[in-house]
Amino acid sequence: MKKLEITHTLKPLLIFSDLHLGSRQNDLKMERIANIIKQIDPCIVVFNGDTFNLPDRELARSALNVLKRSNSNMTSMYFLSGNHDPIFPDSSMLVDFCGKKIFFEHGHAYAKTLKFFDYLGTVINEKIMGWFKFDIQFWLRARCAKSYTISGNTVKMVKHLYEERQKIIEKYSNQNDYQCVVTGHTHYKEVTSLDNHVLYINTGNWETCTVIHPNLIVKQLDLKRDLGMIK
Repeated sequence: MKKLEITHTLKPLLIFSDLHLGSRQNDLKMERIANIIKQIDPCIVVFNGDTFNLPDRELARSALNVLKRSNSNMTSMYFLSGNHDPIFPDSSMLVDFCGKKIFFEHGHAYAKTLKFFDYLGTVINEKIMGWFKFDIQFWLRARCAKSYTISGNTVKMVKHLYEERQKIIEKYSNQNDYQCVVTGHTHYKEVTSLDNHVLYINTGNWETCTVIHPNLIVKQLDLKRDLGMIK
């Protein structure tokens, strides 16, 4: 687990997850990400897993280079591993942010449900569909989604993603090691105060990002709607 301490700053943290670069609208995503980083000017940027889709390694490598070159503010960037990009050395990160302990992990390692369609989607993408630039995993997830109630809202989510979300809630509701826990993976953005007053945040997907201020005020932004209207 990577550990980082940030003190004496008024700048926020900026978090992205589940961008899946290398498979879906790379150029448009890169432009939005670069503009968000420039406008918010965070102290650090955390890419909390599934930043890349590894079956297309060349596209992922190209996206990473563009991402680094577009970082005109020279903001420090940290990449954590997800189930689609298990290449980074760290799968979790603990940030002491002005005295507040914030724990980051992608959130894919909790459910016992066999992720057969994820495995199937990966095989098909690598062996067949990569030629057509079509991501079968997203199609399979849409076909397998069911409705669940989360924080009073009805959302569509694949069963194993919902199970993983529930396992995370259960785990961090029973400990007080952190003031805030941040995951991704489900593609559903969420900010929830757990029973033990730990703040649980899910950063959503390629259409959203999350800003955390030193006083733990959280804003979740729509990259298409809020771009240009942040300040």
